[in-house]
Amino acid sequence: MNKEELHRRAVKAATQSILRRGYEVIDTDWESVCGNRVDLVAEDNGELVFIEVTESEDLESGFLDGNPNQAQMEIMAAEWLAASSPAGGDLKVRFDTISLIVLNEQRAFFRHHTNVFSQA
Repeated sequence: MNKEELHRRAVKAATQSILRRGYEVIDTDWESVCGNRVDLVAEDNGELVFIEVTESEDLESGFLDGNPNQAQMEIMAAEWLAASSPAGGDLKVRFDTISLIVLNEQRAFFRHHTNVFSQA
């Protein structure tokens, strides 16, 4: 499976996972005019959540953290907010990552890290 197909399937699996947890998916695979890409945008208990998805097929390497760049993710979120103009006044915004190790065609090992830039 090529990298693009693997990522598309990982985003689909991540979407199913957050839906089971009660998130509402607002947007997937959004790309700004500047070329920044948002894998998932969701709502979780009144918070707008921007989710970066990483994936690997290599069990030896383990999870690919992607080491999200806080400034880059904030710019991406601002671009999405400017383009999407969601309803409401003040919005709580959070950044999550979901990492997957693909075990086979039907199974993956997930790690969902919520609020990746939290100091707590």
